[in-house]
Amino acid sequence: MTTDLPERRSGKVLLVDDERRVLLFRADEVLPEGSQRTIWFLTGGGAEAGESFAECAARELYEETGLRVAPEELGPVVAVRQGSFSFLGTEIWSNEAYFFLPVSSWNVDVSGFTELERELVTTHRWWSVQELRETDAVVFPSPPELATLLEQMLNPGQPPVPVEFSW
Repeated sequence: MTTDLPERRSGKVLLVDDERRVLLFRADEVLPEGSQRTIWFLTGGGAEAGESFAECAARELYEETGLRVAPEELGPVVAVRQGSFSFLGTEIWSNEAYFFLPVSSWNVDVSGFTELERELVTTHRWWSVQELRETDAVVFPSPPELATLLEQMLNPGQPPVPVEFSW
């Protein structure tokens, strides 16, 4: 899609443990009109100049969890998502690529958080597919879509083409 908005390319990681749970972070978001809501989201963030989606996702994974992997260890993109949103008062076009990374377990280390992440992120936890299906929480991407992709990745395997999450 063509847009006049500034683009923010992001690499995201579905980090899944042996208990088939995905890691999500929680933040209290201030909406453009000033109201506040709690949101949950995957590991990942904006790409730096010249970074591929995989390089960005690997760097963000390390900064946000302490888990270091080479970009090629993330494998192919399993999902994408695009849309516009207001980020810190600026309307931007977000172009996101998602990777799937299974681990046996991981003790999350947030010491690599940026100053902004330290201000915004309040906690993290591992979510099961069932919890995603049953939650009323605001989760990005949407809980049903995320749960469906996780089930597919954990059972028959990777989709033949990346899934397109709705905005």
